[in-house]
Amino acid sequence: ASLSVGAVINNDGGASGIGPNWATLNGNLLATSAAPTTVIIYYGLIDQGTTNTAWQRTNNLGNLSTGLFSSAVSGLSMETLYYYRCYATNSAGYAWANSSASFTTIAGSTNDWTNLGGDYLWTNANNWGLLVVPTTNHRTRINGASSQANPALIDGTATGNCLKLDLGLSSD
Repeated sequence: ASLSVGAVINNDGGASGIGPNWATLNGNLLATSAAPTTVIIYYGLIDQGTTNTAWQRTNNLGNLSTGLFSSAVSGLSMETLYYYRCYATNSAGYAWANSSASFTTIAGSTNDWTNLGGDYLWTNANNWGLLVVPTTNHRTRINGASSQANPALIDGTATGNCLKLDLGLSSD
């Protein structure tokens, strides 16, 4: 709900693409009062309501136009309940989603993907590589290789705002 007149935003049905260590947080910017509007997603282990400084983590998505948006988050703990809430601000005011959304990450196994310290590069216990590529529903081409002498072109089409490709990279 708008707390001042500047924007209208919601959590658009909650999180999607939930894994052991990641999820996609969804929202919808419904109105901006015709002003450039910054969207921020606040998330963490405790629902902190509309106290922005109390939330554990934030994703600042920058200025967005009205419409659906999403943000892939990583570094989450397995089988853990998380909360998130979307926020919008501009020169006309600010708004929070009416309430926080919640989701629980799934259980994992020895083949779970582990973030290697960046947002988009992952590995598993078998040293296979996974590259998560943010997209906007367009065709993406990625060069990967199982060794320097044997490059492989991996080609995929995004079905949402993220494309996950198993690159088959080994540690040798």
